Amino acid sequence: YNLFAANTCPLFSVFTFDIERNLENDAFLIYPNPTINTLTLLIKNSNFKKSTFFIKITDLLGREITREVYKENIDITNFQSGIYFLNIYDKENLIATKKIIKQ
Repeated sequence: YNLFAANTCPLFSVFTFDIERNLENDAFLIYPNPTINTLTLLIKNSNFKKSTFFIKITDLLGREITREVYKENIDITNFQSGIYFLNIYDKENLIATKKIIKQ
């Protein structure tokens, strides 16, 4: 992660970080984002097309909302409105993180 000190005072520190990891984010495309019900997750890099991927969606607190084998269309109709992180794994390794917004 890229970590930046945003605000520091004696009582607390606030940090922000670049959540979209620089691993293989360009290999995946998510749209529409924001969305109301369904996200499309496309694999753009042909080197990845033969791999099995798993996705895990978490909320801002890191709580797991769903985990499933990769599929092109992801239904988030039942999610509450807000910001989530879609983590893409190849076996056990995290290879990309995308921020998604549910309207």
